[in-house]
Amino acid sequence: MKINNLKLNYQNGFTLVELLVVLVIIGILSGVTLRAIDMTRERTLYTDTTKKLNELTKSIIGDPDLISDGRQVNFGFIGDMGRLPLTLYELVKNTQNHPDWNGPYVKIPFLEDTVNPSFKLDAWGNEIQYSQQYGVMSSQGNGQLSLTRNLADSLTFIFNNRVSGMITDIDNNPPGNYDTIIRVVMYLPDNVRRETIPNRSGYYLVNNVPIGKHRINAIRGVGSASPETLVKWVSVVPKSNTPIDFKFTSTFRSNLQLVANSGTTVWGDSSSVQFTVFNNSGEVIPLEWLKFEEISDTVFCGLITNIEFGISNPLFADSTRVGRGGMANFNINTTEIDPSGFETFTLWNWRNDPITPGAPAVPMNNVTFKILFSDGSLIGPFTTRPPL
Repeated sequence: MKINNLKLNYQNGFTLVELLVVLVIIGILSGVTLRAIDMTRERTLYTDTTKKLNELTKSIIGDPDLISDGRQVNFGFIGDMGRLPLTLYELVKNTQNHPDWNGPYVKIPFLEDTVNPSFKLDAWGNEIQYSQQYGVMSSQGNGQLSLTRNLADSLTFIFNNRVSGMITDIDNNPPGNYDTIIRVVMYLPDNVRRETIPNRSGYYLVNNVPIGKHRINAIRGVGSASPETLVKWVSVVPKSNTPIDFKFTSTFRSNLQLVANSGTTVWGDSSSVQFTVFNNSGEVIPLEWLKFEEISDTVFCGLITNIEFGISNPLFADSTRVGRGGMANFNINTTEIDPSGFETFTLWNWRNDPITPGAPAVPMNNVTFKILFSDGSLIGPFTTRPPL
């Protein structure tokens, strides 16, 4: 009986080999489990760092998902400053004391160390690297696989966008010959202005516009006493040509008309030209300058006057005559033409020399003129002739 019991006990136990096999299996399972845990942890660290890089990107260039009335309204640091931050720290601190800075652009916990805040650290605790020159942020990750985030495929897409459109009057007419009295001005961060004029068909284009929400003005009658200004706001997104059209509240058609049989040389002085205009509008028209076109580049005018109540008033006089080239500008003392009123202008003393006193006079018969006034009125073309 004792022998049988011993034999039974021996059969119910484990051999040393069996124990070793069990320990090996447990070790393998533990290794696999630890590696799975490490992989899960690494995956979490990469996910957290990727999320942080995305948040930093939005703080710099804005969040395209923040939309109002169908337009992006958040453009981050660049939207306010018009440039990339010098360092990531500039996202939470106005290091340049710039009036346009409207941060912090990154939320940091209250009482966090502001010298080395954690928003600059990746999930491994290493500082995120940032290049202002290339617009790139990167994390070295675990040292084997790094993470890189570009703010855009190209910085050109951020800073070299375009805004364009058409300018018309209340009747949908283009400016035509009045294009020179219209300006389009875009106001950008840091007191930067982009200014242009439309062409005669009304098309204008503003280049080199950074992303952001910017004010753009269309101004008619630049330099006059009462210009008309239209104001709009435009949201400029990366890699875009944003259309913005303007329509003025009045017409581009001339309010001043050339009086019939006007446009002659002066009695006894063929070197001077006289013409009369009629105010066809129902309002007083203030004039501050006029320009004339289609004058030979070898002919110069030395004086301009207007006639009011039978008195000739000098509006322009200069020791150097003007007129060379296709257009000449007269900055005249402000004169007003009443509704349904007439005004006569005389361009005196046309000479073939712009400076020399007593230079030879130039007869002005059969010369073609166009006159553009500061209110936008264009008279002509008309060809001068001797007085009746």
